[in-house]
Amino acid sequence: MLASSLVRSFLTARLYPIESNERNQKITDDFNKAFDAIRALLAEMVPPGADGKHDVFAYFIDVIWVDLGQALYAIGRAQSVATAFKPLQYMTFATRDFWTESAFADKQGLTAQHWHPI
Repeated sequence: MLASSLVRSFLTARLYPIESNERNQKITDDFNKAFDAIRALLAEMVPPGADGKHDVFAYFIDVIWVDLGQALYAIGRAQSVATAFKPLQYMTFATRDFWTESAFADKQGLTAQHWHPI
């Protein structure tokens, strides 16, 4: 989970040394090169969407908080297993309850693209 969170955080970032010297520049250059390699690998692995962008959400989703019943519900409602958890990225109503979040997302149409209607 830590590695996944760090990769997501740095996917669009570049590091630059605060104190410019040869040692610090090498460290940030090496870090940036490593993330350039990760970005290139993701571009190869993740098919581009209709907008031409690579949506890596499905590859980095943390669903450890979802219990078996919730996971089965999402998979049962989904148009495919690959998109089962896609609507979860929009569930940010701060209720801290999967079922309430799902109901709110349904009501606002956020699940319509990836889940079958109830």
